[in-house]
Amino acid sequence: ISAPVGAEYTYSVDGTTFQASPTFSGLAPGTYTVTTQNTDGCTSVTGNITVNPAVIVPDVATVTVTQPDCTTATGTIVVTSPVGAGYTYSVDGTTFQSSATFANLAPGSYTVTTESADGCTSATTSITINVAPATPDVATVTVTQPTCTTPGSIEVTAPAGLEYSINGTTFQTGTTFANLSPGN
Repeated sequence: ISAPVGAEYTYSVDGTTFQASPTFSGLAPGTYTVTTQNTDGCTSVTGNITVNPAVIVPDVATVTVTQPDCTTATGTIVVTSPVGAGYTYSVDGTTFQSSATFANLAPGSYTVTTESADGCTSATTSITINVAPATPDVATVTVTQPTCTTPGSIEVTAPAGLEYSINGTTFQTGTTFANLSPGN
């Protein structure tokens, strides 16, 4: 209570219990009637004052991350929780958006923050978008065509130390594909 104040006044928020201090702390959410009483026992009522419920701080964001790959040089962060109306999200702590998806992110560090409709922000989640892996060089191969007595083969001569496939699905560390039937 900011006025009137002084030693001649006591105060109440329930009309019954009076105190000398004009400060009432620890009040539960609800409606209170503020009453001021002077030393003569006369009272005045300020009216109803509402203490709102405490705002809720959003949970720390749970995210999924799609890292860059050989064909896509950027990453994506998707907030999976908390989600819904009333939340906005940021990966820089400044610019908030209603979408929980941040696409086309360049490699680097990002700090994911969730903000509630009340303006409260969560603790942050740090995410790193990696640099896209280098695409390997095109393989140099030696092809041995089939003869009357031996099937065909393909041997990778460069680059070394990788995994190789002749069908784009099954990969092996060996550089030779032997006993091949005619075909591409």
